[in-house]
Amino acid sequence: MDISRSGYKTCLAGVLPLIEIWDKSRIESPEQVFNFEDNDCHGQRIHSVRFYPGSSVNFYSGSWDQTVKFWSTKQKLPIN
Repeated sequence: MDISRSGYKTCLAGVLPLIEIWDKSRIESPEQVFNFEDNDCHGQRIHSVRFYPGSSVNFYSGSWDQTVKFWSTKQKLPIN
């Protein structure tokens, strides 16, 4: 899990090869803005996700499948 520098977006990953981005700008009901499950995410569980320093749009993930992927919330496919 990681929280963007602005504090409004949270990036979550875990046991499933799935990454979720949640937008907390609505305090009453945070909404899921992206779900990368169907887009060549990872083949095995994800052990880390981090926003790129100073960004709430770009982030990277590492998985037990021995890959690191760089993402942008502006597109739903990995950048690398």
